[in-house]
Amino acid sequence: MNHLVFFFYTIGIHLGNLYIWTVGLFRQKMQLLRKGRLRTLKLSNQELEPFRYCFWMHCASLGEFEQGRPLLEALREKYPHTKIVLTFFSPSGYEIRKNFGGADLVLYLPSDLPFQSKKLITCLRPRLFITVKYEFWWNLLQQLKKQGVPTMLIAGIFRKEDYFFHPIARPFLEILRTFSVIFVQDAASRHCLEHHRFQNVQLTGDTRIDRVIQMKQQAEVSEDILRYTAQNPVVVYGSVWPSDMDVVNHTIREFPHFCHLVVPHDIHSHNVEIIRGRMESGSSVYTRKPWTGNVLVADTVGMLASLYSIARIAYIGGGYGRAIHNTLEPAVFGIPVYMGPKHKKFAEAAALKQLGVAISLKSPGQMAEHMKEMEEKPEEYHKIKQQSEEWFTKNKGATAQILTGIEQWMTKQS
Repeated sequence: MNHLVFFFYTIGIHLGNLYIWTVGLFRQKMQLLRKGRLRTLKLSNQELEPFRYCFWMHCASLGEFEQGRPLLEALREKYPHTKIVLTFFSPSGYEIRKNFGGADLVLYLPSDLPFQSKKLITCLRPRLFITVKYEFWWNLLQQLKKQGVPTMLIAGIFRKEDYFFHPIARPFLEILRTFSVIFVQDAASRHCLEHHRFQNVQLTGDTRIDRVIQMKQQAEVSEDILRYTAQNPVVVYGSVWPSDMDVVNHTIREFPHFCHLVVPHDIHSHNVEIIRGRMESGSSVYTRKPWTGNVLVADTVGMLASLYSIARIAYIGGGYGRAIHNTLEPAVFGIPVYMGPKHKKFAEAAALKQLGVAISLKSPGQMAEHMKEMEEKPEEYHKIKQQSEEWFTKNKGATAQILTGIEQWMTKQS
């Protein structure tokens, strides 16, 4: 049964590779993925020798990197003589963080074929492998097990409907059991694993909370933005898609005395023009001065998290499409956070919604209506700020707990 499941899984990986190679002829993102994987495979034992016996962290993309980053930095401080290798699956993670100074080597993860995983593991001989949230590549994990490499999962989220709990996928479940430690975000995840007789589970919370608190302390906004917004309250629309534009337009129309900073999910020029084309009002673009009017569209990577520091209100994009973006980044500043209906799989969004910090919209005009109510009742706005501060204070510290768990585990093994 095990061999059959892995056979069909590996066939699926081959088909995925064929798709990447084919689509890579036409799409830049797939080209980057293909070339990045080839570069990783071309690295020889000699080239990787300086990084042997490393801490190896793997992240799917940029969001998972931000979740794992506090632990990477804590490991660097605690074990300064151990190299850190960081791998990504997605170009949207690798291409933005390929020069991240907190890692000694940043790579694309090779395709999840047994011989490719085996080669990289043999070259690196990692002291510890850490994966973030739900990034499970089964051939890689099986090869790590065969070579005796300790494996840990951080910020894990598990639900009873996850596919590896299905009887047909039992071989994958057995690999999960071989993790040295699984650090989970919430009690529901721990209960789910314990229901399946896991004994290697620790509840530590979400490292993203530590990260956004750190980002809040480091937030910097350019002088030109500060001058542009100096005389008016600010609404920041973060990671918006065309499907969010009904909400954006309605709010801009109802609040002409506000500055509206719109940050598209995709900041490439073509997509920026699509977003601008969906606007009812005129707009300026960050990299094209002079700016006129009260609507500015950002087209530069890395601005969003800091822009929330000057916002009175935030709207999180994606909730009218596939799923919302990061609610923690704006909420840490103690401001109301509005979002579309596609947010139910995010535990932090549910928690913030229950507190009243995050507001789920039932119609595009509801955000403006609620904002008007808060303008008339400022005590409601201040209540949100207080509840947000209390929630972040209560839920911080996951990174320290995980680091302690790693230290305790390593002490037992030595």
